[in-house]
Amino acid sequence: MLDLLSTEKIMAESAVAIAGRRDVIEVTGPDGGSYLHGQLSQDVLGLEIGQSALTLLLSPQGKVDAWIRMTRLGTERYWLDIDEGFGEAALERLNRFKLRVDTEMKLLSLPMISVRGPLAINGAETLSIVATDEIDNEVVIVPPTGAGVVGFDVLGSGATSAVEKSDLAQGNLQALETERIRLGTPAMGAELDESTIPASAGIVERSVDFTKGCYVGQELVARIDSRGVSTPRTLCGLQMAEPLSSDASDLVGSAEGLKLTLDDAEVGVVTSYQNSPTYGPVGLAYIKRGIDVPSEAAVGESEGDQPKAIEVNLTLLPIPNR
Repeated sequence: MLDLLSTEKIMAESAVAIAGRRDVIEVTGPDGGSYLHGQLSQDVLGLEIGQSALTLLLSPQGKVDAWIRMTRLGTERYWLDIDEGFGEAALERLNRFKLRVDTEMKLLSLPMISVRGPLAINGAETLSIVATDEIDNEVVIVPPTGAGVVGFDVLGSGATSAVEKSDLAQGNLQALETERIRLGTPAMGAELDESTIPASAGIVERSVDFTKGCYVGQELVARIDSRGVSTPRTLCGLQMAEPLSSDASDLVGSAEGLKLTLDDAEVGVVTSYQNSPTYGPVGLAYIKRGIDVPSEAAVGESEGDQPKAIEVNLTLLPIPNR
């Protein structure tokens, strides 16, 4: 397996395969589609067999319970895949409103191979599959969740063996974190949780069908969209002048508790951070309404009740591809 630097280089120049896992909720049964249609923000019933779409699973108050990639596998079969470790909570939420519905939902943990790079389409040929929404019994080829990503994902029990038989270089999983942060793709547990308003994370346009009927949590999403109001906070990118740690091997930093200050006033909080060997220290943060980007800021962490300054200058950046 390649190291992180080599993986990032190949991702920028050709194609690389990166192995990971996703939690998948498999939904089957004659009422599965109609039930999901009333629970998710996308037009579930309008999805063609083989198509995928990003969708939101919301609380009745309109906050994020889960951000999901949905794929229709058949007339009565769907896969809902989500960041690893968050499938159980999403399944519990889906079961909460299921009453007299002829559908079965079960949680799976499946391998996912992310093929990335400008030559990713050629990589698909080496896997003896087609980079479309083609489905067989073992793998599903799905578009990536992040906007601006060059490549595709192979999800299913046969994904790992398909890549092992190909001539694609096998990359470092942490390179996907670099990609995610640089493109501003939120992750469950970092940028998305039960307190998140979807519009603040910038995922509404990609994840909501405003022409469908009602679904749980619709009111808040529709009200913000129709009135054109801004949310109290907005996700933005960070480019730091130097790493948060002096340890060169510390590529992934804990962002918990790190606060952003501008003119000695707290303006936000860091949610994700990585010291990329190619792109330098990058991160994501939620900033308060009214803060202009790009803008220079500082980052610090709390030590007891007193703020502890870290001598790092950074630039707040707008998220690309939004």
